Amino acid sequence: MSGGLRVELPKYSIDMQYRRGSVGTIATPGDAATAIVSPMTAQNSFSLEGQMKWPLKLAWNDEMAPQVSSYLNVKFGAANWKQSSTATTNEPGVVFASSLGQRFTWSATQGNNSGLLALDVGVTCRKILGDVSGEQDYTTLKALLNTAKLTYFGGELFAHARVNNVEVGGGLVLLLGDNVAGVTKGQFLPFASVTVPIDLASVPDTTPPVAGTPPAAGTPPPPGTPPAAGTPPPATTPAAAGSTSTPPATPLMHIQ
Repeated sequence: MSGGLRVELPKYSIDMQYRRGSVGTIATPGDAATAIVSPMTAQNSFSLEGQMKWPLKLAWNDEMAPQVSSYLNVKFGAANWKQSSTATTNEPGVVFASSLGQRFTWSATQGNNSGLLALDVGVTCRKILGDVSGEQDYTTLKALLNTAKLTYFGGELFAHARVNNVEVGGGLVLLLGDNVAGVTKGQFLPFASVTVPIDLASVPDTTPPVAGTPPAAGTPPPPGTPPAAGTPPPATTPAAAGSTSTPPATPLMHIQ
């Protein structure tokens, strides 16, 4: 189960996601490596990304010039860690990830269809938090990763394409430091997503007016509203030449 919200503005965008991943208990070296490189695979994970666009031109042809933006994202993935699949005790752990970089975007629109191609280049870090990071002698980490290292730094390169509401892509995360199987020496991360856009400008405003608030200019008064004091009566339009006037209707009851 997952869900998210993305807000697009002319110069800024914010993307929030919550995901319930497939890894609830980390009990193998492979699960531990995956949780560090890709925290969003953990049972409870959350990501937040902010993007600011820059009015830069990086090509001699305006039609081929990408839109340049800076991005900053943070991710958290929480799960239980234990030394092996047969261990009886769990140590709660959280993997924190953060990335900062530049995004180069090429986009096109034709009719009701739109396409986008983006390239991300940035630096990234990973940090293991929670009880598993404060365990005496780091027994669980050493059993799973053969190291007590808690922090990793490196770089990332991602490419993704979007057509209308469907997006696919992948990238390389290269974390440096001690040789940790499945963590360092580079890992490829594919992804895919489907979004449902909501145009807030098309949502009607159903908020009732506050008592005493004057109507907006040009808004006709509700039926049956008496004219304001000093308002002249409507002008009588003369009958056109040759037209026959209609006599007034006879009242149902006449009292003298």
